[in-house]
Amino acid sequence: MLKKSRRIALASLLLLSIAVAAQAAAIALPAPNTSAIADASADPVTLLREAHFAELDARMSAVQADYRRGRIDELALLAAFRPFGDADPALAAPYDAWVKAYPKSYVAHLAQGEYEVHVARVARGGAYAAMTSAAQMAAMDAANQRATRALRASLALDERPILSYSLLIDLTRHHGDDDYARKLLDAGLKLDAHGYILRLRYMTTLESRWGGSVREMRDFLSECRAAGLDVAKLKTLEALIERDAGWVADSARDLESADRHALAAIDLAGDGRFLGKATQSSLLGEAAWDEERLKRLDRARALYVRDVAVLLENGWAWGHLGYCQAKLGLAADSAASYRRGAELGDPYAENEWGKALWFGVAPVKADRAAAIPGFEKSAATGLPEAVTNLMWARKQLGGKG
Repeated sequence: MLKKSRRIALASLLLLSIAVAAQAAAIALPAPNTSAIADASADPVTLLREAHFAELDARMSAVQADYRRGRIDELALLAAFRPFGDADPALAAPYDAWVKAYPKSYVAHLAQGEYEVHVARVARGGAYAAMTSAAQMAAMDAANQRATRALRASLALDERPILSYSLLIDLTRHHGDDDYARKLLDAGLKLDAHGYILRLRYMTTLESRWGGSVREMRDFLSECRAAGLDVAKLKTLEALIERDAGWVADSARDLESADRHALAAIDLAGDGRFLGKATQSSLLGEAAWDEERLKRLDRARALYVRDVAVLLENGWAWGHLGYCQAKLGLAADSAASYRRGAELGDPYAENEWGKALWFGVAPVKADRAAAIPGFEKSAATGLPEAVTNLMWARKQLGGKG
């Protein structure tokens, strides 16, 4: 008979959501459409895809110039470059073409570096290292190397390459060079003594999971306080310390302590405006997972609801939300959550949505043929219960499906 799976591991990276890497294919770069005028309202990635490099470079250079002249702050600058976090493999060739067309453009190199950083994250996935293949690690390393080359090249192309320093600091987590991370921080702070983004990035390199410690993080928080950072930003940095303390407690199997630290981190982060959606989602997801393991399912459900409200594409959270709702007797809500998680590629949700379709769990109508793809996708990730369910379901259908 069909078996029910439970997720037993929480991704420990800064980004909790699990991305599915698409296979890169050879892509012919479209020739620039010189007869068309780029839509002034088009987002930067659309301009990139359509090879409107002149418009794209001018627009992003103007944003960087506004930051350089003090017209916008670092958070506005960060938001302006956020679209380049789209890790679509089809964008690799357009980025190369943009840099080739504008080899002295700071923003072209920065954007390409941002892109490759996210390509690396997607390639690795969100699972523990023991559950990550050598091929995934190799793909991550290759993308990180491309990101490093682009970002290092960018440093000489602008007077205030703050975002380049920030991303380079982030990359040091993958090769454990603490001294280099500090050198990057100090170099960046010479350009902006009260910079927050650089300090936020550097704080993450001090986390226990990367070889640092809670003590080192607290020492750095004291340094940030002495530098005059405002209270809200200091609280956000402190939230990362509480999160790390929770990670340490969880590693020591002290779940109650881990939960207290996770909830404290959420309180300190507030609305998450100084963290970003992905990290705010991570804080909520970690606390929810603690509550779920402590069998406090109603509290876990409430936290997962907040999590998916912050990051709608978090398939992991949708799957766990579905589990809590099912256990609490919220069948319709559970089915909707499993379906959403399955659509986002979460293996657990795919398996559970497949079961809902197979058995026709109210209000879902039974559709055994439609259940098979969910089992197949989940089984392809190696989820044992999904493998068993797929074999059993195919046998019931006489080998069809």
